[in-house]
Amino acid sequence: MTTFPNIPLGHTIPAHQAFGWCSYCPNRTPAEELAAWQTRETDETIRKPTRDQLLEAVDRVRALHHDWDADPGHCAHCQDGMGTPLPWPCPTIRALEG
Repeated sequence: MTTFPNIPLGHTIPAHQAFGWCSYCPNRTPAEELAAWQTRETDETIRKPTRDQLLEAVDRVRALHHDWDADPGHCAHCQDGMGTPLPWPCPTIRALEG
């Protein structure tokens, strides 16, 4: 069993790890803990990737979806429901190229 020496017995471990306190701590309320979690989630969801991060993601997608050397004219990654490679350029590449 894992123990958490800095977290009082019966207190909420995730909240203590995230905020250093939980609603069981003196002078704290469940509403306060809920608000802290909601604020944290909102902060994490509004972070937008940089242009470079987006371009790197597109490069990773293109690295997967390329004209397959082993089967020219077909995508190296995409398959239909039966495992047959899809024609190149695949729907993913066509979507990237607009």
